[in-house]
Amino acid sequence: SSLIDHLTQPVLWSDTMQALVDDGVDVIIEIGPGNVLSKLIKSTHPDVITFSVQTLEDVSAVVAQLKGGEDHEST
Repeated sequence: SSLIDHLTQPVLWSDTMQALVDDGVDVIIEIGPGNVLSKLIKSTHPDVITFSVQTLEDVSAVVAQLKGGEDHEST
């Protein structure tokens, strides 16, 4: 079953992040509590801009930054 596969198979985090970068992704928005994944991305791909969204206020702040074209990281 798919759920069992998700629980028992290795996570291909590095491969997935590298594929995103190779495809030209340069901004990652992490949604949910904490910013562990954003920090992990920055450790291997320091040029990627990351945002951590935990609240509705965070959503507004990220949208404003992206619309303004600012290069601020919110992790």
